[in-house]
Formats: sequence, structure tokens, C-alpha cells
Amino acid sequence: MKKFFFFAVAAFTAVTMNAQVLSFGDAVIAKANFPQDTIIACADNAEFALHIECDIDGGKVEIDANNANFGTPEDFVKYSYRLKTGGKYDTTVGKGKLNKMTLAIPEKGTLKICARTGSATTERAIVLAADGQEIFRQALLDEQATKLKDLDEDGVQKTNDKGELKWLVYFPVYSVNVEAGDYDLMYPDGAVNFYAFELVTEGGSVEPQPEGVEEVAGAVKAQKVVENGQLFIIKNGVRFNAVGAVVK
Repeated sequence: MKKFFFFAVAAFTAVTMNAQVLSFGDAVIAKANFPQDTIIACADNAEFALHIECDIDGGKVEIDANNANFGTPEDFVKYSYRLKTGGKYDTTVGKGKLNKMTLAIPEKGTLKICARTGSATTERAIVLAADGQEIFRQALLDEQATKLKDLDEDGVQKTNDKGELKWLVYFPVYSVNVEAGDYDLMYPDGAVNFYAFELVTEGGSVEPQPEGVEEVAGAVKAQKVVENGQLFIIKNGVRFNAVGAVVK
């Protein structure tokens, strides 16, 4: 029996578009407990979903906590959980090999993928295919990220508890135009970590404008942050929830 997980996500309000985000909640699911036949669905549209098939005995798929920023330093989203494939795409049933994922797209739009290689120093590809035809391939490598010094208020680079320099890292978001249908989501080179999928239809993303916040020339662009499955917007130093209320 398939098990359905509806993780809390937030969708932007808009006049000419619809954007839905499928991410991986706020709870760890260890390999030993990961259901063999699972559908992880977008809370705002259950038809936008990821179907995962894996061997329950010796399977490799899991969800764990891991912070990563996706986008640019000026416009990014921080995700706190990821889906780890733990190995390469494989349709072999038994002996812990089955590791298969299918992405259901309910309508035509742009699919945005937030993913990283499962090995920081090794390039891994992700492939999207429909009816056996490859429509998208992207090599993942951590070196593709934008890396900036994490500075304190005096402009000095911060260090961690081990005395190592701290950096602000922003991984790229990959986009592909899709039609409605089911797509094989493959990772033929080895383990890949998925943080989120976003489906944008009929236009582009429009952020909700919090009440009392005006667009001013030179103002800092709003930043979107997902924490524990909830969307927050930080603009000009003020923190808002998805409906525009100030969060302290």
C-alpha cells in the first residue's frame, strides 16, 4: 500500500500564476523506517507529487536534517531537510537495489529543482525523462555554488568552533519546461540529495507584499526562508510569514 505524506509548504499568492513547492517536511526518516512504496505530495496540490520505490530491506533512501540555500545571495530560499537517494537510480527489485523515483506533474509549467550531488567532490547527474525520452540532464557539483565570506558587523570573516572560516553558500536552482504527465527522475551516476521541487504555471512567482512594506528604490530584496516546513519572508530586516504578518 502506498503511504502518502503531505508536508506543510506555502504557495505564493498571485494574479497570473500558481507556484507550488514540494519539500521534505521537518522530520527525519531513517533508512530502516523509510516506506517501500511512498508518495510525497505537495500540500497545496496533491497531484504534484514524488513517487518513491525502494527496497525496505537494505534500502538506501532517507530524509535527514541539512541546511542549504538555493538561489542567489539576493534572492534565495533556505531548506532545512533533504531527501537522500543514498545510491544511483536502479529499477532492480531485491537485494537493496531498488531505488526509483517518478515525479507527477499535474499541468504545464516550469519545474524548478533544488538538488546537490551526494558527494561534495564528485559530479553527479540528474535526468528527467518522459516515455523513455530524456528531456533534461544536469550535472551537479558543489563548485557550481556561489560562495561569499560570512562577515561580522566589523567586516571580519567569522569562524566556527574549530577556528575554520565561515562562508555563505548559495546553490543554483535548475529549471526545465514540462507538460502534464509522469516523469522518471533519475540519478544514474550515484547518490543525489533533493531539497525541493517547485512547479510554476501560467506566469512567474509573485511574492505576497506584507502590509505596511513599500517598494523603495534601493531597498533590500525580500528573501524567502523555509524553516520547519513554514515559509518566512525577510525584507529590510523585518520577518513576515506567508500571509504578510510580522513575526517576532
